[in-house]
Formats: sequence, C-alpha cells, structure tokens
Amino acid sequence: MLKYLITNRKYRLREIAGEYYLISIGDEVERRPEPIQMTETAAWIWEQIEDGAPPTRLPEKMTAEYDVDLLQAQVSVRQFLAELLRQGLIEAAEL
Repeated sequence: MLKYLITNRKYRLREIAGEYYLISIGDEVERRPEPIQMTETAAWIWEQIEDGAPPTRLPEKMTAEYDVDLLQAQVSVRQFLAELLRQGLIEAAEL
C-alpha cells in the first residue's frame, strides 16, 4: 500500500502580513499556544499535504514551483517532513 500524509487538523495555516504561521485551534491551544512560523516553502508543502499530494511527488512538484534541482528538493522535503512527523503536525497513513 502507498503511504500518504495527513495534516494534524488541530492546526490551521494562516498568512499574516506576508508571513506564514501554523495556528493551533481547540484544545491544542493549551499544549502549543504560540503560533509556529513557517517559510513560504514550508507553507507550500503544508498546502500540498492538505490537498492530498503523495509525499513521493512533492520533490518533483517543488522543482516545478521553485528554482531548485530535484536532489536539493528531495533532501529538503525529506528533512521537513521528518520534522513535521516528529512534532506531530502530520501523520503517515495507508491508502
């Protein structure tokens, strides 16, 4: 089975004055009251995950969106997804 990622529904991505933030909602506010600042690229990856893009396609999609080569995109995406998983902001699931 192919793995895909889902975002933690207790967070919402918001753009505020040109900056991107993950804002906790509901009971998650007590655990993580401060917003998490994200780069434009990180916000783009978050949106791709919310739209259901398979993680294996993210590096290729990133090269089409940004001026980055495939190897650099693969490394960046892998590191960022690992950090999101570590912090519980996304989770892996089976199709």
